[in-house]
Amino acid sequence: MNFLQLVRCWAVFSASFQDVLASLSSASTDLLQLFLGLPGFLFPCGFQVKASLDKLEGGFLRGRWRRLSSSASLESPEVSPSAEARVLVINTGGTIGMMYHNNVLCPEPNAFVKTLRKLPILHDEQYAQQTRLYEFCPYDNTLVLPLSKQNKRIVYTVLEYCPLLDSCNMTTDDWAHIGKDIEKHYEKYDGFVVLHGTDTMAYTASALSFMCEHLGKPIILTGSQVPIYEMRNDGRDNLLGALLIAGQFCDPRGLSVLSSQVVQGESRDQVDIKINWDTVWRANTTA
Repeated sequence: MNFLQLVRCWAVFSASFQDVLASLSSASTDLLQLFLGLPGFLFPCGFQVKASLDKLEGGFLRGRWRRLSSSASLESPEVSPSAEARVLVINTGGTIGMMYHNNVLCPEPNAFVKTLRKLPILHDEQYAQQTRLYEFCPYDNTLVLPLSKQNKRIVYTVLEYCPLLDSCNMTTDDWAHIGKDIEKHYEKYDGFVVLHGTDTMAYTASALSFMCEHLGKPIILTGSQVPIYEMRNDGRDNLLGALLIAGQFCDPRGLSVLSSQVVQGESRDQVDIKINWDTVWRANTTA
């Protein structure tokens, strides 16, 4: 077999492979990871395969809704794809996720999501089970908010940095890292929340507002003065407010949410700004 015949064989295989991808909307996440692990050089039409892989996660969610509608029961809540928004939470570190060790606050890897699962205001486990959320999204880092007044659910995934960063030591490389993560996951989510230490949050917010100018989706930075694990803290309200803004509103500016205040990222001073939310309300459908 000469080289031209070999290329033609791979082209036929590539086309067949894309047909397989189109039929995987109800497959398991393990199968998705298998296909994601295949080297791209195997496919002459690699860019088309990559595009199919990028859309595959959305296909999983559509398959989830089809399966729910086909097996609807009185115990299942009435849900629809338009009733959910997806938000990526990038946990860079900061006091909001720290825990006490020998009376000293220290970062605690892999503890943040476990704590959020215990807080009903930040996770609705019953809804997740009834809608089979974990069959399509990883259990270890996916949560969902209770139903909001706008009749919408925020399904959010936590991407935790390793190691967790001290904001006092963050550099421009860390700003670039956050920006690249937003770019990498841009198509999969409706908005982004960055958990950050309060010492240098203003600098990161300002940098991201220029790095991600005209992005089209909201980026919200938030943190807290007291760990979210403590009985009396400011982290729960800050995180909840950031998630609601990122998932329900379409404000493309970089914003910070602290102590119930919304602050523009490029502003050097923390000032109150008034927003006419009716003009930035997120539509139920995307263009």
